[in-house]
Amino acid sequence: MQHRNGVPKGYLSRSQAHVLYGIGLSAEVFHLALHRLEVPTTPYIHHAEDGNEVATYGYLESDIAAAVQVFLDDAIQATRYMCESPLLEGKRFRYNKSQLKPQ
Repeated sequence: MQHRNGVPKGYLSRSQAHVLYGIGLSAEVFHLALHRLEVPTTPYIHHAEDGNEVATYGYLESDIAAAVQVFLDDAIQATRYMCESPLLEGKRFRYNKSQLKPQ
């Protein structure tokens, strides 16, 4: 039922999701976008190497990539290095959409 340090199968930890799917977004913006797009989550207990157990949650992996794409498609390039997002109520975040285009 559980794998990877307590994360249920089919889900990714918050940090793992950001590393794999964050594509240049800050962790704060990435997590806020997934929250606003209602990517399913599940609670679990993280088992730290020092023996501590921490309550946290993981994202349903199959929904993360599509949500990030929706978020970036809806974002507006406001300046060369800043976008703003209607999903974040116009909040600007550091990102350059041209980095997504194939070389």
